[in-house]
Parts: sequence; C-alpha cells; structure tokens
Amino acid sequence: MVAVFLKSIKEPMRKREPIKIMKPVVHFPLKSIAGVFLIFVFFLQTAIAQNQRVFEELATHPFASKQPTEIGRTLATLEVWRQKIYIGYGDYDKNTGPIPLLAYDPQSNRFTDTLILADTEALYNFRSLGNALYGAAIDPKGLVSNRAYVRGSYETATREHWSNPPLNGVAAVHIFDIVTLNGSDLWLIGAAEKNATCWRSTNQGANWSIAHSESPSAAGYFARYNFAAVYNGKLYVQAREHNGAAVSVHKKSKVFDGVSWSDGADLLANTAAGGWRPQTFRGKLIYKSSEPPRAGFLIIFDGVTSSKLAYKTTIFDFAIHEDTIYVLSRDGKIRASNDLQTWQDIATAPLTARSLTILNHFLYVGTADAKLYRCALKDS
Repeated sequence: MVAVFLKSIKEPMRKREPIKIMKPVVHFPLKSIAGVFLIFVFFLQTAIAQNQRVFEELATHPFASKQPTEIGRTLATLEVWRQKIYIGYGDYDKNTGPIPLLAYDPQSNRFTDTLILADTEALYNFRSLGNALYGAAIDPKGLVSNRAYVRGSYETATREHWSNPPLNGVAAVHIFDIVTLNGSDLWLIGAAEKNATCWRSTNQGANWSIAHSESPSAAGYFARYNFAAVYNGKLYVQAREHNGAAVSVHKKSKVFDGVSWSDGADLLANTAAGGWRPQTFRGKLIYKSSEPPRAGFLIIFDGVTSSKLAYKTTIFDFAIHEDTIYVLSRDGKIRASNDLQTWQDIATAPLTARSLTILNHFLYVGTADAKLYRCALKDS
C-alpha cells in the first residue's frame, strides 16, 4: 500500500486537457434578415416622425362653420395683412352670402369681431394695394351690383375701418380680382352681364369706367375675366367662357401698356384653365389654374410663353415668403422651393387643409371644416 503511494508521488501528474467550449453557430435565414431590416426602417420612420412639424388646431371659424354647403364651410383663402390673417369663404354657386368678414389675430390667439358684412355670396380673393386691403365681391348679391369689393384701412395706428361702398360706373355680375397698374389707379376684373369686363378708376375709386370688354364667341355662352396679371409694367387679362359644363378659353390674352390694348400671348398654357391670382416669383408670373377651394396646377409665364409647372401633384394653394415658394399639395404635403425645380418636404398638413399662408415664421392652413391650424416653419 505504501509502495503504491510512493510510486504515485514519483510519477509526474498528467496535464489535464483544457475544456473546450463550443461556440454555437447561428444561421440567420433570409427572412430573419428581412425582419431586422423592417425593424430598422420602423424605428427610422418613428425618429423622422418625431422630428416632423406638428400642426396645432387654433380655432373654428364661427360663421364659415355654419355655412350650408361643404364648399361654403371651407376656409378657402388666408391673407396676411398688418399682422393678422383675413379669411375668405362662401359658396357662390349656392348663393350663401352675405359674408361676415373676420380676421385671426395671432397676438390674442382669437378671431376678431365681425369687421364687415360683405354684400357678396363669397370672398375668395384679397389684394393689398397701397395702404388698404381689398376683398373682391366674387358674386355680389343680386343679379347686378355696384358693390364690387370690401375695403379695409386703418384710420389710426390701431383703429381698423371697413367699407362696402356702392361704386359709380360699375354694374358687375362677378368681380374676381382687384389690381393696380401704376400704383395710383384701380382695376376691377370680372364680368358684366355676358361679357368679360374690366373697369378702371383713376381717382381712388370715386368713379369707374369700362376699360375693356370681350363678348362670348357663341350664343348661350358667358365670358369672364377670372384674373389680372400686372407684369413688367403691363396689365394682362384673358377671357374664359362657359355654357353649363362646356368651357372654352380665348386663345390670346389682352394687354394694356398704359396707353392702348393689344393681343398678347396665351397665359393659360393651352389648357381650359381659368387662372387665379397671379403673383411674381423669381422674375416670372406664377398662378394657380383654378379658383379656391378647388385643386389645380401651377402655371408659369415668363413674358413670352406660359407653361404648366412640372410638379408631383395638383395643389390647393401656394404662398410666397421671402425667396421661397410653399405649396399645399393635394396629398397634404407642404413643400418648398426657391427655384421651382427642386422641392423639399416641409410639413404634413391635415388632409382637410385647403388654404395656406405664412406669418411670423409659422405656417397656417385653413380646412374644409372651417378650422384654422398652425405649425412652426422653422425648428425652435
């Protein structure tokens, strides 16, 4: 026994082999890789959504919301003037006037009291001319009217005054636009009876006379001037006529150079569009093909030819702010461009949004259910 023990001491101890820990081999099937990718995309989209500008609901228009038709309830136009947003609405096809005019005041975060009861079935177009804001009576109440616009001005720094005066020399069926050619005259653009007609005043609206008129080309049609464009010192109009659903456009515009009228280029890009509220951007005229609140396309005029702007969708509205144009697309996206070629997604508006404006670095949209929304244009 002792000998065995002594022998065990003399013999060197065998080294133990280290225990090998086998690492499991995991095989990821293609479906699992796809699943991981989808999870990554989900979290990426979530992160983007968290940084997306969010619209907040501000208020419901107390009068537009009570209009009897969907078009009437739509906040069709938002116009910034003297740090307030003036709102146009109504349905002149259904004769839903008169229209109580209100403005939204961002400083007090509420609508003003009624500024004036406009004697029209709808207000869709405002123009800031000189020191006043004009709202065109798109369909003056009654078969023919001389109350072609409402006019707002400030009697003092804080006292706002509005009027809806009868005009000497005007008998209008429709007034779609109001412009000035030289800064001292005023032009009313629309229709008298069946004729496309524009009126001019050279004494601040005290007296008016017909400056130009075009008859429809066929019996049963009604001709209209839906807009006026002031560009490079000239005034442009182009007639469009209709008979029920049948529509045709005069192939040439009419141009006034301050002295006489002449034929001009087609402003409607060889389409049946009516044209709406031209503005100047990057040295060109840009305007929507249709009146609000309907969707349409954008048209560009460079003084020689007009063309449809290549853009992803039709739009409800656009706004020019500083050196950038913003469009409210039919898909709800608000996109911006400074060259009319490259567009950047800025925000996603409620799908009911129909009108757009910008004030103090905030985007404002008006909706088809008479609501006003706002979101920050720039990240805080």
